[in-house]
Amino acid sequence: MTKTLEFHDWREVARILNFINRFGCSLESLEVHSTDGLFHTRVTVNGNPEALRRLDAQLTKLTDDDKEMAR
Repeated sequence: MTKTLEFHDWREVARILNFINRFGCSLESLEVHSTDGLFHTRVTVNGNPEALRRLDAQLTKLTDDDKEMAR
């Protein structure tokens, strides 16, 4: 699974890594760069389908929460 995400808070990147570990997935690649106060993140993760589904749901929630907090 590859996801591209944007965050206003750099600590969200650490949360991504924690979620990957929590769900028993393995990190294949992680790219992060900052532009205009946004952290652009591209993460590629491997794991079983159920773990990837749960991880995807958490990452979506994390992104939605970050957008809400940035308002």
